[in-house]
Amino acid sequence: MKKAIILLMISILLSLQCAPRASSENSEGLLEMVVKDIYIDSRTEAPVVVLKEKNGERTLMLVIGIYEAHAIVRKMRKITTPRPMTHDLLENLIRIFKAKVDRIVITALKNNTYYATIDVSSANEHFQIDSRPSDAIAIALSMDIPIYTVKEVIEESKKLDLKELKERGDAI
Repeated sequence: MKKAIILLMISILLSLQCAPRASSENSEGLLEMVVKDIYIDSRTEAPVVVLKEKNGERTLMLVIGIYEAHAIVRKMRKITTPRPMTHDLLENLIRIFKAKVDRIVITALKNNTYYATIDVSSANEHFQIDSRPSDAIAIALSMDIPIYTVKEVIEESKKLDLKELKERGDAI
């Protein structure tokens, strides 16, 4: 009897592991991401925001500024401030002009710098606002907007990580 139960449990676990996952990739080849964590790197003392693929395992780690980290943490914890912060100001302007933020996209990694856009639409227009990823992430969290990244950005970031590890002597 015990063997049958154990075999049944193993069978169930294997079927769960082999079950197809819903893809995080949309029709444009963008991966939907969620904010997984934000922490301080003990080696550099720099804040790092960790994005994880919504329905997958890929991650993207972005080193950000301390003020941007505070803004993201405030948005994650739904903490309001007595006066509008910069992200609040931008959100208010978007609403006043009867536009809406559709999504944010981390679009590129060039010379160790990440780039992003805030995709906004109004009644008859669609436009992209150039942004630092950290600012775009804070807005996405505040307005409950999806966060996307181009797949190549994740691949390029992996190369950077390996290169950095090699330079530090942590990897062969």
